Amino acid sequence: MATRLAETLGVGGEQMIKRVLGHSDGSVTAIYNRYGYVKEMRAVLTQWAKDLTEGESRELANQNVDATTNRVPTGSSLTATAA
Repeated sequence: MATRLAETLGVGGEQMIKRVLGHSDGSVTAIYNRYGYVKEMRAVLTQWAKDLTEGESRELANQNVDATTNRVPTGSSLTATAA
């Protein structure tokens, strides 16, 4: 997850990655800055979920699998035939 977020957020994303992963920040700035970054974390996680589901949809399409049933359609070349 951290790697994918870093790819998406770029150089300045280290702080957001730490927050999303729940890592504590003991810096002086963190002690005074009590903002929760909930909106920002939600946006990052929403984008991550979208990337995951789009990737899954592409994989299913490439495998010729019906996304609604997660099964290979009847008559497909991928359907096993009885010997």
